Amino acid sequence: MTDSDLETVPFKMKPNPLNKKYAQMKVYQKSTVEIIAIEKHGSLDLINSKHKEKSEATNARLQNKEDETRNLWDSEELFESMKEFMSDIHLPDRKEPVGSTVDKISGCKCAVINEDPPGELLRQDVIIHYFDLMHNRAKGAGSYAVHHEYPEVAKLDQKTSYNDRRKLGHFCWLLTKSDQLVVILYVTHKFPKLAANRPVVPVMNYDALQLGLKRLSCLLDKKLLDTGRTSSSLSVGTYLPYKADQTKFVETFNEAFSIPVTIFITESET
Repeated sequence: MTDSDLETVPFKMKPNPLNKKYAQMKVYQKSTVEIIAIEKHGSLDLINSKHKEKSEATNARLQNKEDETRNLWDSEELFESMKEFMSDIHLPDRKEPVGSTVDKISGCKCAVINEDPPGELLRQDVIIHYFDLMHNRAKGAGSYAVHHEYPEVAKLDQKTSYNDRRKLGHFCWLLTKSDQLVVILYVTHKFPKLAANRPVVPVMNYDALQLGLKRLSCLLDKKLLDTGRTSSSLSVGTYLPYKADQTKFVETFNEAFSIPVTIFITESET
């Protein structure tokens, strides 16, 4: 049905139930609209059939887009513009880790620490940070702390391609003036707008997170081996992005990242 189909149909104006500041709604009598719809399309069954076909076509289009993107994550081939970061990495030149390191306990490589504000996170030798493909950092206190302490990280992200899905599962990195390695993982197309009173929505794509962690882990392991160092010589830290699924986040790290890591969590954000 279009606006022209309803030009001669009587209606009542009522306030918008979502927000009184929005424009008022036109409310039509259902039986009258159904009569016009049947005259135009033949029957209600035909209308329902067309709605179903349209819905199936939309779902198929979204699935094809998802499959196309997933093929990029599953591919071992690296995105050309990110190869300079993915082929080699520089480690902090420290004989002993400055931040706290994590001991492997019962096969678990992650330690989860509640800290507000996340000061200890900024003392880690390696800090894992999160961005989307639209040059936006993740939300939350941990992300803000890294952004505020190391503004050069955002400048590095700006040098990478914008809105290119081939960046998913890739990363870039830099050594800060304080000799710390900050790694940006690209984990979602666009971070959703979040609010405390809104329902929980997926903050990141965990397939992209897992692929990025595996690639980073392999590169760090190789560099440690080449330099004769062990994973205990590095303190690795990250944060739980605002509204992210803590259980799934920790599980992904345990499955995909070979080096012990400390995950800092702000209690007010969990």
